[in-house]
Parts: sequence; structure tokens; C-alpha cells
Amino acid sequence: MRAIGWIVSGFMIAGVGCSSPPSTPAPASTEAAIAPAAPATAAAAVVSFTAIGEPGWYAAWPAGSAWPGTSVVNTELAGAPATASAIVPLTNGRFEISSLRGGDVVLDVNGYFTGAGSPSSTEGLFVPVAPTRVADTRGATGVLAPI
Repeated sequence: MRAIGWIVSGFMIAGVGCSSPPSTPAPASTEAAIAPAAPATAAAAVVSFTAIGEPGWYAAWPAGSAWPGTSVVNTELAGAPATASAIVPLTNGRFEISSLRGGDVVLDVNGYFTGAGSPSSTEGLFVPVAPTRVADTRGATGVLAPI
């Protein structure tokens, strides 16, 4: 799979375009950004994933780093949605996303964790945001093509 990153509704991204599954252990990926839902200095984002596709997996990891070999959500049955939430580490407000066999994905941002350079606060490190649908590739209502 190879995809191109998009900023959707000014908050987040997903990917478009898909070829065959990767032939190497590290999958091809697309970069995702969470600005302006979170600053580029955020250390991690809380992202809810809904995946609909062939049996396989969807993964997310910090931009520019090697795929850690783990997934966020696994799809078991073709066409059946699978959901999970993850705290995804960020590099300059960005992360990478990929899937084994492609399909549809819905991404919602629920908050972020401030980085080490953030000023002290009485509210702690986690900053919640109203759940925001930032990508939906399903059918005619989807903003993006499946990844």
C-alpha cells in the first residue's frame, strides 16, 4: 500500500490510494498530521480507529521512525468493522498510518498529550478535545478514497 497524506477539516489526515500489500516486513505508509487539533509540540495523540476491510491490520506510529511491528486494530471478517483506540506518539505533530490489505478507515481525534517543552499547567499533560471525525473513507459520503 502507498498513500498520500491529507489534512481533513483542518484537523487530521488519512490516506488515499492503494496498491498491493507490502512485500517487506515494514509496510508502506502515509504520514498523518493532527494540527490544528493539537500543536506540533504535542508528544502523542489519542486516536480512535474504525477499520473496515479484508482480514488484516491497521497500524500507526511516529512519523519518520521505523514501523514497530505492531498494529492498532485488526480486522477479522471481510466488511465487518473493527474498532480500537490508541495513544499514538507523534514526531512534530505527525504520525504514520498503514494497513496490511487496505480498506476503509475512520479516524477520530479525542485529545493529545503535551510535550516536554510545554509550559507547566494545573490541568496536567492530557488535553481533551471534543471527539472530531477527521477522516471517513466509506462510500459516497467519504471524504477520501480507501487506504
